[in-house]
Amino acid sequence: LAQVLGTSTGGAMANVSSERRVFIITNVCFLVAGITQTLMNSQFDDMGFAKKSENFINAMGNPVGQFLFAAFDLRLWKNWHMQLVWYAVPIVVFELGCNLFSQISIARVGSGMFQVIYSFVVVLNGLLSHFCLGRTLGWGSWLAVFFICGAVALSAMAQLALPGSDPTTQAIGLGAGLISTGFVSAVYVMSNFLLATPWEKSAPKPMVLAQIVGVMETIVISIYMVSYVVPNWQRLVVDEITPGTTSLSIGLWYAAYLFVCGVHQYSFYFSCSLGPAGAVTAGVNKCVQTAILFFLSSAFFCDTNSSQCLSIAKIWGAIGVCVGVLLYGFFGALEGRGARVQSPRSRQSLLGTMDSAELDGPIEIREKPVEA
Repeated sequence: LAQVLGTSTGGAMANVSSERRVFIITNVCFLVAGITQTLMNSQFDDMGFAKKSENFINAMGNPVGQFLFAAFDLRLWKNWHMQLVWYAVPIVVFELGCNLFSQISIARVGSGMFQVIYSFVVVLNGLLSHFCLGRTLGWGSWLAVFFICGAVALSAMAQLALPGSDPTTQAIGLGAGLISTGFVSAVYVMSNFLLATPWEKSAPKPMVLAQIVGVMETIVISIYMVSYVVPNWQRLVVDEITPGTTSLSIGLWYAAYLFVCGVHQYSFYFSCSLGPAGAVTAGVNKCVQTAILFFLSSAFFCDTNSSQCLSIAKIWGAIGVCVGVLLYGFFGALEGRGARVQSPRSRQSLLGTMDSAELDGPIEIREKPVEA
């Protein structure tokens, strides 16, 4: 898509490097797909067939969508590396845990509030990147971290006090959201670490890792579905379906959901491949979703689910989260000015043997002539 835009459009876009276009397109896809899939999760809960978190129908969207996107690329299958497979195991564990607990949280506190809790991922990403990847956090970033923590805490207290909601149910949803956030933060940082190591194979490393993780997760999910969900299909799925919901509508909705999830997952892996700050970039992108989903969730689902409704304190908490994220990005940019720029060679090792035009345009290296 980036190459098409580079050759078929003129003006400002033609002057933007290929790498910059990939960055923009990747993050837009990650943002839009993330918003869409979270709204679809709430829609499926209202339709009933995914209401019980234990049936894993909502939670398996990301892994299965990721697998379907990667399954037909034979180039990726030929570039599996055993060491990468072993390193992918903890990513699989944390990602499946994130998918499960996120659906538990959405079902209890709603997609809008879940997204506010999920914004805490930028804090965890920054901390894990600091301690595990050696990323330096200045005083400004630490100030933003504490600001985000306070804003998330304010929103959580407001959620517990919502009229018509059970405090115990809300507390379980908030706790599940925090656990999910911890898991996904580990996935972001571990993926960023794996993708930053040298790679000499022909296929892009992010896509190879995406295929490995998708295959492994799909195998685990298939075993769970066959051994538990299918034998209990009537109780876990059929009995919960809202009257008037047809099998055709469920099938069409879910097919679209798998596609959206596939786009979201692939965008994530490319986001993590865009340099040492990739994990934090993915976290900031997630936080942008908060501002949008917070109000869309209330507009679409407040009438049927009181936990989706807004309150003054929840709004202020969401605003605080957005301000904190902006501060974090601002101070992070200031602190990163003196950081060492990743070399073209390290980027090529990361992405495989792609053409230089696919990285950031032709790279010309000029040596200063030696005077006689």
